[in-house]
Amino acid sequence: MKINDIIKRQRKHLSLTQEQVAQYLGVSIAAVSKWESGHTYPDITLLPPLARLLKVDLNTLLSFNEELTDQEIAVFVNELSQKVGNIPFSDIMEEAREKIREYPNCDRLICNVAMTIDGILAMDPKADKTIYQKEIDQLYEHLLKSEDLIIRHQVLALLINKYITGGELEKAEALLNEIPDRIVDKTRIQANLLIQKKEYLKAAEILEKKMLSFAENLRDTQLTLLTVKKELKEWESMERIKEVSKQTIALYELWEYGSSLVDMQYGILRKDVVSTLKGLKGLLKSIKHPWSIKDSLLYPHVPTKKSEEAGLPEYYLKSFVDEIKQEESLEFLHGNKEFEKLLDQDQ
Repeated sequence: MKINDIIKRQRKHLSLTQEQVAQYLGVSIAAVSKWESGHTYPDITLLPPLARLLKVDLNTLLSFNEELTDQEIAVFVNELSQKVGNIPFSDIMEEAREKIREYPNCDRLICNVAMTIDGILAMDPKADKTIYQKEIDQLYEHLLKSEDLIIRHQVLALLINKYITGGELEKAEALLNEIPDRIVDKTRIQANLLIQKKEYLKAAEILEKKMLSFAENLRDTQLTLLTVKKELKEWESMERIKEVSKQTIALYELWEYGSSLVDMQYGILRKDVVSTLKGLKGLLKSIKHPWSIKDSLLYPHVPTKKSEEAGLPEYYLKSFVDEIKQEESLEFLHGNKEFEKLLDQDQ
């Protein structure tokens, strides 16, 4: 990022006007405007006070810390994932902090790191979730001001789901209103362009990614719809959605974990012991044998991360079982011998 972009971005981030910057530095508003447009640059003697005003160090202001490439970001988050179970979460968190301090203006890095450590934290039974979750959420909130629309909309959707899950419905609704009703999907346009250029492998990759994303979104929508149908007492429709959801997972060759989750969710909503136990058995089996995207002929060109190829950490199964034992919605199974035996054998 160039110095003019950094000045403009930080000024807006701190809610400063060009006039306020000019007054602080003893220059004209026109001078500040020219800095931000890139037509001229600040005098060298103004750099230290300008950096202090914008709350950045000189390395950042002078663009010594350039943004990382997508490949560099992918390598870093993969390295973080590989350390799960080998070092304490606090050490993983500190590595993430150091990287962000090194590249404080790289929103793509911040976004990927925040989502990665958020996922790691959710699976770590030993980490203090209250303290770390607050710090992670602050990273997300910082990204709501990103000039990258894709990142901003991605984080908006993520935070909305977090707020809904946490019962903070007013916050969720406020953020929901910030998302445009329709965002142009460029996937097919990009694919057609690549086809014309005879770059078929790249076209296959983006189209397969799109299909996988569509399938996962459809699966998640159907799972949520089960809860709605239960509240509406539309039992036949609920049964049909369960069947269609499982067909969707099979049709698009998604992880069998999802099909078992449908059985379990349906069973919990209907207080159906047979369906719940069937789903739970499938979930435990799926966790032991994680799905690899390479197993599907539908997505052969979708790249995978090393952490995905390695499967889930061993301690995740124990963490999952512990959560199941404490899950209030499964109280109707307490005392059921098959349920207790199923959990005990996976400790």
